[in-house]
Order: sequence, then structure tokens, then C-alpha cells
Amino acid sequence: MPDPAELQQQIEQTRAELASTVDAIADRVSPKRVAARTKITIQEKVDDLRSRGTVPALEGAASAGQEPLPARFISQLREAKRTGGRSVRWDRVAIVGGGIALIVVFLRRRGR
Repeated sequence: MPDPAELQQQIEQTRAELASTVDAIADRVSPKRVAARTKITIQEKVDDLRSRGTVPALEGAASAGQEPLPARFISQLREAKRTGGRSVRWDRVAIVGGGIALIVVFLRRRGR
């Protein structure tokens, strides 16, 4: 039979390992940490593209020998630049608002 002091030591060691593992998991899945890592990754990719000189201009990319960007992507880039990235898609807001209104009306009539 194992010595009680030895068992206590193994329990303490296991607790320490478990606490370390839980802390590592919490750090890895923390939304704030995930956002920070994603931001850094994107910044590194953009910096890499800029250093290679392969970031296409919005207009005239084809004349510079680069493949032009799709028109939808160009318009999204222009909108983000114009609004500072704080663009609100009012068409989607209206659709969602209308859907919620229909659900409320339906549920009220159903409750009568």
C-alpha cells in the first residue's frame, strides 16, 4: 500500500498540472485573446503583402500587371474607407426589424 504522504504529494502534483491545463485552455479560448491573436495575424499578412508590393490598388490593378479585384470587393473597400469601418447595413437592419415585427404580431394574435 502506498505511503499517505506519497499519495498526498501525487494529489498536489496532479492538482497543479490540472490548474495549469485549465489556465492554458481558458487563455486559448478567451474571446479577447482570440481577437488579439487574429488582429496580429492579419496585420502580419498585410505587412508581408505590402513589403512584397503585391497589394493591388483599387483602380488600375490590371494596368500594373496585377489581376483586378472583383467589383464587389472594391466597393466594400471603398465603403469601409469612407466610413472608417463603421458601416451599417441598413437594408439588413430593416429586414431583421420587419421580421421581428411580424413575429411579434403573429405571437400576439396567436395568444388571443
